[in-house]
Amino acid sequence: MRILPIWRGSRGLFTSALILAASIGFAQAQQGKPGGGGGGGHTEAATNNLSYPAAHTVDSATARVWNVPEGVLGIDYSYGCDKEEMVGTSTYPNTSCVDESENFLTAEACTAEGAKCAGLSLDRMYWQKVTTNDWWAESIGPSGPQQTSYLDWGDSLEGVTWKTTSNIRVETTPFAAVTPSLVGYQMWHVFAQGPDEQWGVRTTDDGTLRPYVYSSPFAIIHTPAARLNIAKLEEGASTCPTTVPPGGSGFVMTWTGSSWAEAMQLRDIPYTAELNVGGKYVYGYNWMLRRDQIEPWNKAGWWRLTFYTSDASVLFDTPGIPLTPPPSAPSEPPPLAVAPQGMGALAEAETGTLYVPVIDAVNKLTYIDICVAAGASGSGGGGGGKGGGQ
Repeated sequence: MRILPIWRGSRGLFTSALILAASIGFAQAQQGKPGGGGGGGHTEAATNNLSYPAAHTVDSATARVWNVPEGVLGIDYSYGCDKEEMVGTSTYPNTSCVDESENFLTAEACTAEGAKCAGLSLDRMYWQKVTTNDWWAESIGPSGPQQTSYLDWGDSLEGVTWKTTSNIRVETTPFAAVTPSLVGYQMWHVFAQGPDEQWGVRTTDDGTLRPYVYSSPFAIIHTPAARLNIAKLEEGASTCPTTVPPGGSGFVMTWTGSSWAEAMQLRDIPYTAELNVGGKYVYGYNWMLRRDQIEPWNKAGWWRLTFYTSDASVLFDTPGIPLTPPPSAPSEPPPLAVAPQGMGALAEAETGTLYVPVIDAVNKLTYIDICVAAGASGSGGGGGGKGGGQ
């Protein structure tokens, strides 16, 4: 919410107060466009809160925090119901109380006859992209080197053949098994997709604003020592596959500790753990391949993207690490009595992948070989579809 200036003089002060009160009342009624008036109050110094537990290899642990104020509809929170909703081709765990004109609906409007959540009870969603961290999931640390139990590379790398003019979003998320389990917050989708996407923590709407929580036996490994190595595996180009190639790219390379000896290294850089709008740490990098000058190499052909840590703080020693996020835990309102049961079967290998990541336990790293085709293309997206559903 934009705070209007207080003008000098009694008339100016009175006028300013009236305008401010009117703007709050307007927001409470049914208002706030996603990315516009509704979210505009949190554009300066905006941060995200942690919803999914973390295991810090070096940094100190953080206790679970819940200190959410009442807030203003369309500025701090909005409503949703426990019914899946499809936006474009993506399915979200909830239906958000936003109308076709992208205004936030009051509880009465959203549950009226024929409305999106008619006949269903509503919960609130307290948004991300805020100026203060009023809620925070549980984490552990400093916990030293962590063994990877699940590993997730971004969908945009596994399932898409990019072009030489692309901007490619690179994402990697390693998960560790933790004992005892840690408490996290359930997230619901508020509006939009991509850069303007918004999520919020789900709470009750019974006057107590109790968050929906879950007990997770997994945590995302957070380390400041992560690095991303980008290397071209061949000087020339290759014909990119349309189906999963046997044995991946077929290139056999020697790891030196910071590069692949037989490859042509483009860069080796810090790989920052970002806190995304879903409240999860994800190691992310926007690779602007179209801007890279690599002559006399050909940009088209096979590339290798490697995730490793300079201090060996992320390990890959357990055989058969699933290349997926761990299964989701069920969520319930607090107080959390016992650790929820029924975690479900372990996640199976993802289907429909074109490029399959590789885990190298000996060298303590993981990489994915992707083929880049010659020609024009739009910008690459991220693995946002997985980011906030927990």
